[in-house]
Amino acid sequence: DVAIRATIRKDDNVTPLKGARIWIDGQARAAVPAILTLTRGPHSIRVTDGETDAPVQLVEVTGEHMQMSNFEFGTTDRMPRLVLLNHEGPGLLSRVATITAFLESVANEDLQDMTLNVEEAGVWNAVPMSLLPAPGGTVGVAVLNAERMRGTRLPRMYVGATQTSTGARYFTEIQNSEK
Repeated sequence: DVAIRATIRKDDNVTPLKGARIWIDGQARAAVPAILTLTRGPHSIRVTDGETDAPVQLVEVTGEHMQMSNFEFGTTDRMPRLVLLNHEGPGLLSRVATITAFLESVANEDLQDMTLNVEEAGVWNAVPMSLLPAPGGTVGVAVLNAERMRGTRLPRMYVGATQTSTGARYFTEIQNSEK
């Protein structure tokens, strides 16, 4: 189980936030506060309060103990956001498939890594991404054999990145999840 809570900061006061929307693996699931039972393995959690998104968190559910995910709203610091730009399946004659992600407000020189994580036959595989400078941040590109991306349904995937100067970890939501 995962307990998900959110708070809102106004000046020096921090109070519990109720009713903000919880997204699990890209799908709306509940409102905070909540305790959700999730399957074993990695899951992305995002909380939205109106038009404001908190950064995505990644939890690895083991089933051994309750995990906590806390989200804070109302801070003046804008956290960099990592987004998956494309993740379409390859065309019929394609030999490669490219997956592209963008991390805003972090220069490629300040990134330790950016990794595409793809689930294949129940196993998560990490694929290093090439980093390229981009206006306002960094783009990561992974090139895969097109066969890995063929089928009736694209594999589950997400991107993670580590900022060198702060050690902060950023994640996209897990894509292509089943309901």
